Amino acid sequence: MNIDRRRLVILVAISFIGTALMSVVLMFSYGVWVSQQINAQFDQLRGKRPSRIYAAWPGWTIGTQFRLSELERLLTDYGYQAGAGEEICSSCFHLTGTELTVHRAESTIPGAALGEETFKIQLDVSGPLATVQLITDRTGGEVVRVDHRPLRVGVFSAGRLRTQDFVPMAEIPVYLRLAVMGIEDASFLEHSGVSMKAILRALWRDLTARRFAQGGSTITQQLMKNLFFSHEKVMTRKFKEAFYALLAEYGHSKEEILEAYLNEVYLGQWSSHEIHGVNEGARYYFNTRAADLSLAQSAVLAALIQAPNFHDPKRNPERLKSRRDLVLKRMFESNFIVEEEYRMAVLEPLIVSNTDAVIEGIDYYLELALSEMPESLRGRLDTGALTLLLPINPRLQQEAAVAIRIHLKELEDRIAKMRKKNPPHVSLEGALIAVSVPNCEVLATQGGRGYRLSPFNRILQGRRQLGSLAKPFVFLASLLSSDPIKPDTMLSDSPFEWEYDRQIWKPKNYENEFLGDVTAREVLEKSLNVPTARLAQMVGVPAIVDTMKKAGVTSDFMPVPSIALGSEELSPYELAEAYLTIARQGKSCRMSSVLKAYDENGNELYNRELMEKEVFPKDSTSTLIDMMHGVLTHGTAKYGAAPLGEELNYFAGKTGTTSEYRDAWFIGFSPDLLVLVWVGYDERELVGLTGASAALPIWTSFLKAAKPYYLPRGY
Repeated sequence: MNIDRRRLVILVAISFIGTALMSVVLMFSYGVWVSQQINAQFDQLRGKRPSRIYAAWPGWTIGTQFRLSELERLLTDYGYQAGAGEEICSSCFHLTGTELTVHRAESTIPGAALGEETFKIQLDVSGPLATVQLITDRTGGEVVRVDHRPLRVGVFSAGRLRTQDFVPMAEIPVYLRLAVMGIEDASFLEHSGVSMKAILRALWRDLTARRFAQGGSTITQQLMKNLFFSHEKVMTRKFKEAFYALLAEYGHSKEEILEAYLNEVYLGQWSSHEIHGVNEGARYYFNTRAADLSLAQSAVLAALIQAPNFHDPKRNPERLKSRRDLVLKRMFESNFIVEEEYRMAVLEPLIVSNTDAVIEGIDYYLELALSEMPESLRGRLDTGALTLLLPINPRLQQEAAVAIRIHLKELEDRIAKMRKKNPPHVSLEGALIAVSVPNCEVLATQGGRGYRLSPFNRILQGRRQLGSLAKPFVFLASLLSSDPIKPDTMLSDSPFEWEYDRQIWKPKNYENEFLGDVTAREVLEKSLNVPTARLAQMVGVPAIVDTMKKAGVTSDFMPVPSIALGSEELSPYELAEAYLTIARQGKSCRMSSVLKAYDENGNELYNRELMEKEVFPKDSTSTLIDMMHGVLTHGTAKYGAAPLGEELNYFAGKTGTTSEYRDAWFIGFSPDLLVLVWVGYDERELVGLTGASAALPIWTSFLKAAKPYYLPRGY
């Protein structure tokens, strides 16, 4: 019995020792694995090479035209400032009579590298237009082109749109390092990754508050959380975070850890872009490099770390200033700065310059550009440090977002008065796309009332019935036929039935009224359904489908008579591309939102070429455009477009309203600019408004803002 008991004790001891040894081995192996993961993250952070996205302003050559009255705004959008006389300054301009002097700053952007230069541009002024007649450089030599510095509009990193630019510790000022340590972890240089004093203090506050009131995390723990864990406040994550922090401190110096932290820390957001790292924070909030930050500016960035959105300088400047002053106080109490430095810094006003934030809706455009990129380029965005040049016009993008946001609010108020209430839990939505007609380049696109409110991009993904926007294709099909109509051809606006496939279709006008015999021009101007359907019957559905396909429609749809009145669905993007063929007087093209792409060494990886094909005779489309011009001057868009005044002389357009008033459309175009607008509910609720009353006001508002970017000329 004693022998059995001794054997049992020995077996238990061996089992215990074996388990302990196995636990030690497993813990050691786990520690080795964690250390490897930490090392990999540090290496990846140092080697992170984000891809940068720029708006490429069009260059000026001999013959370039613009409105003289809009020149200052145009140059301001390009990044120049009004200068004084012949004073040499960086990125400024001066106009004397018909001589324009432009001082361009240096650009080192791959694919858009430009030297610092001064240009004198002689203008030939005729009426409202100024034409570039002669360009000379500072030596007096003639040049053929002036290129402008691109504007950065986005950064792609870590698999998403976020701004991050690693800088070594040598380029991070001492003030900034001390500011962050002073407010986040004053004992950073003393502990080994975990501060028991801070943990006990935080635990006591959590217990007394009966919630997670204070974190107690060191800078090293915060870095591990940012690199490996979610921000959920649970005890298991805290234990892992502490374990990772201890291993990080064992394998890396304090300087390496602080360098990684300052390059990874989250400092806020513009649109859906996350701002990571102090260098990007310095650029976004102060339009400078981290190396050039002052003491007070360093304190602002340190103040933002706790809760960037809560301390946002645009919404809560006083809250941020109070937090900044607390950072300065902590620095003084920790003997990081002397009293004189502290006193002067707290007196400094809070001045931030977040210029990138003004481009509303930029994410809708960037989503379009990323979807259009060749697969080979998309795969290199995260590792290749690419430079993308886009044709986006930041001014027009901003104006598109503003027009959609403001007018949708006004429309919702009007609808609420009409119905006494809005549909429950439903928001009215809108979309806009603006395209350069000569170049087929997308200048702006707004896929909804706000990306952060609704990232669903209605320009690309929202398929809606065309309504009356299908009618011009019926007229074009007739103009292309062997027996083409003319603007003064008489069509009957009287009830009729169309028999097809053992069915009968009875088209009706919106007001259920009939005007008798009317000219083809009046039919299109007043958007009459019945005579349009009669014309479609004469032309034939196959001819209408063929015309739409040649114009650029790629979707398949049922070849039924109601297609003439827009029963089928297309995305606004596809519809805009089809209308672009009309606007280009019969020459089709594929729209583009990416111009060029370069690798980090400046080697060209992609260069978009304009591919166009003549699919319709010019005389047929010119006749149609002339008839569509009447929509704005005499037809359904007459009153809504009236605020544009003489600008209407340059545009043709078409209102669109679908059955039961579910969708409201307007499209208008000139030889330079095409703009399409849609308004409706995602849930197919009834808008109750026409294209002229819901979509046209947005188009008109946008066109006023777009005035500098199209010429006062018609077809």
